[in-house]
Amino acid sequence: MVTNRHKSACLVALILLAFLVFSANVGKVHAAPKATISGDKAILENDEVKITIDRKGGRIVSWVVKSVGMDIITRERYPYEWCPNEPWPGTLFKSYWELSKGPTSPLWASVNLSFTFPSGTMLAGLKVSKGITIYTTGYYVDVYYYLENTGDKPVTISATWDPKVGFSVEWACMFGASTDDDKMVIKMGDVFTITKLSWQRAYGCADIAMLFDNDTYTDPETGVAGLVNLEKKGIYAVWMEYSISAYSIWTSIRFEFESTTIPPGKSVRYAVRIYGGPIDKTELDNYVCEGLYERICTKVVRAGIRPEEVTFYTSVSTCLGLALAGGLLALRRKLKLAKHRKVKGL
Repeated sequence: MVTNRHKSACLVALILLAFLVFSANVGKVHAAPKATISGDKAILENDEVKITIDRKGGRIVSWVVKSVGMDIITRERYPYEWCPNEPWPGTLFKSYWELSKGPTSPLWASVNLSFTFPSGTMLAGLKVSKGITIYTTGYYVDVYYYLENTGDKPVTISATWDPKVGFSVEWACMFGASTDDDKMVIKMGDVFTITKLSWQRAYGCADIAMLFDNDTYTDPETGVAGLVNLEKKGIYAVWMEYSISAYSIWTSIRFEFESTTIPPGKSVRYAVRIYGGPIDKTELDNYVCEGLYERICTKVVRAGIRPEEVTFYTSVSTCLGLALAGGLLALRRKLKLAKHRKVKGL
């Protein structure tokens, strides 16, 4: 028989537990972010993510979400940049970029990469530079691109198959265990569109283009990644694509900026944020866009217990119920991660 005394004891225990958790979070001191270079690789790291960048292609080749130890980058399709004057995937993807450390402080760390198209190529004299910055906290980096014409003739960045398509930035990754698991979400103006298409283009200036895990048993800690248009201008279209091979599982989404002509000695700038982390309201509201969390969580039917639901359970359960909820969360995370690693061969 459960007496009022037992109820009071459980209530006191729950209040004490909540106080301890709150105190731990308030008192947490985050380590300064780090930027290190070793050979052809650079690593940007904070408490939440560890990101590896390769000089070859200047591209991100690993994005580890530390809370679950999951690398969301596939080995079949990497994030990259492309000047679509050239056949895909282009010179930028295949060439080695110059790599150096950028400005660093207790609040941020950065690396710089650059590549200049050599003479005799279609875009001779075009120098593509990018600075990638990570911060003390957060599951994201900010990337600032500078395209400078170092030659003596104007350079036009424009696709042969659509003259309105210019410099492009693509994000590709895998969350789920099949191509059915990962979905796309694009926001243009006030309109969010959730879909899954391949070899299709959405025309208009997008604020975000993201991928998220639609697996019924998804772990919200490893749920969403993609691109944020920091300057909210300049994008002509968003390209969508995913693999259909059982041996190559990935989904990609690409910002296609408007075509441009750069006079000699002039440059243009693009600013993109790359996010890769949890389906968390605070993180998404602050660093991606408001409303995304609600769109994902109301559009997708998710089974199991989400972290935010544990708060509800604690209000109607005893300490034993809280422990059980925590155990279910931990077990589901392990099963999800094991399934993901098996598919990727990790």
